[in-house]
Amino acid sequence: MRIPSICLALSLSGTLAASGCASQLQTASAGHVGCPPQEIQIANKNIGYGVSSWQATCRGHEFQCSAASSTVRCTETLPPVPTAPAGAPAAAAPTQ
Repeated sequence: MRIPSICLALSLSGTLAASGCASQLQTASAGHVGCPPQEIQIANKNIGYGVSSWQATCRGHEFQCSAASSTVRCTETLPPVPTAPAGAPAAAAPTQ
């Protein structure tokens, strides 16, 4: 799905409209994140000439989305893996 030119025009003028582009990005994201557009929240929009990126959140899952020409891709952002506190013993490998 192509990101509508209205988002590009608004970004070039420096007045990116939160509601207009967000709803278009919700629609563009919907088929990639498994949620209907009305359940998707859009943040961190970076709309550029020919390439765009944004974060889409739905049902507790966050996705990093991007679009170039007519191709939209969204990848789920995984939470950071917790690290063991300094000095903690390493987990022992299971024995069989």
